[in-house]
Amino acid sequence: DRNKESDAEGTFDVNELKWGLLDATNYFGLADVIIGSDLTYNSSTWRELSQTMSTILKPGGFVLYVAAGHTGFNSQGEMAGFLAVAENVGI
Repeated sequence: DRNKESDAEGTFDVNELKWGLLDATNYFGLADVIIGSDLTYNSSTWRELSQTMSTILKPGGFVLYVAAGHTGFNSQGEMAGFLAVAENVGI
């Protein structure tokens, strides 16, 4: 609950969300901003992650994503691969 406190104007919600359209449809078009970190290390999840982001993101919204990299992974290749999938689903 500490993460939900804010002194800034406006409001925000922090929600745990399972990737996939079934859960994401409950949040259809609600997010102005999606913030994520270290989500793309497993390429088998890229399509579900992209579809989830596409479903909950409002038109004109954006995704802020941070990837620090992982031992044994090519961070640039990982990001390029994810971006290709994300663009394919319309993000």
